[in-house]
Amino acid sequence: MKLLCLNTWSGRRRKELLSFLETYKDSVDVFCFQEVYNRSPKNLRPIYDKEPDLRLLDSLVSVLGDTHWHIFRSSVSSVWGLAVFVKKDIPVFHEDECFIYKEKGYVPDGDIACGARNMQMISLEYKKTSVHIFHLHGLWDERGKGDTDERLKQSQRIVEYVNLFEGPRILCGDFNMLPNTKSMRLIEEKLHMRNLITENGIMSTRTVLYKKSDKYADYILVGEGIAVEDMAVLTDVVSDHAPLYLDIDFVSRAKL
Repeated sequence: MKLLCLNTWSGRRRKELLSFLETYKDSVDVFCFQEVYNRSPKNLRPIYDKEPDLRLLDSLVSVLGDTHWHIFRSSVSSVWGLAVFVKKDIPVFHEDECFIYKEKGYVPDGDIACGARNMQMISLEYKKTSVHIFHLHGLWDERGKGDTDERLKQSQRIVEYVNLFEGPRILCGDFNMLPNTKSMRLIEEKLHMRNLITENGIMSTRTVLYKKSDKYADYILVGEGIAVEDMAVLTDVVSDHAPLYLDIDFVSRAKL
């Protein structure tokens, strides 16, 4: 099974992003997108140098809609959040979300970058194996990506929710945290999951469009029962985040 995870930068590189997805849509089974606008009014967007695509969900559907079902889960009203696209021949038997920071609709000073954060999940069946996929966009803090009380609470909420599900599990997304933090170790240790970013010695998950010094943000973690065939940080510049690519197979407990 092939998965691609990407913080879309709210579609600020729309042309490049859609061209990239056109290339990958036939080979990738599951896309996990963060920072997706769904027909948003202009007064609910943070201020950036480059305008976002306020109809990004429609743009994604225009490329992937023929091959993939999609599920959108918003953190701010119905206009901004997470989207997952799954190939139409793969059964999805459960989908849900969990708010990991504040409550839905929390938007301080109208800036969604500092607003509530949710984690989306889907359970699907792939080659007679049930697998649970969780993806999130962790809270942003202007002080950086180190430990804070709020990040530690967020990690605990992630752990509590993910641990409700048994079997092969994948956790991915833009965590907005550094790899050596207590917040990250809490997730790794309490969920017993492999952090493929640190395991593979990856030093950056950002592109040349990101000018700050901390180059970590995005992660993929996998649990028991998952054999990693390939994992890569792709070099395509479609956002200020790099796309994360994962190719996996499933193994029985007898082979672990």
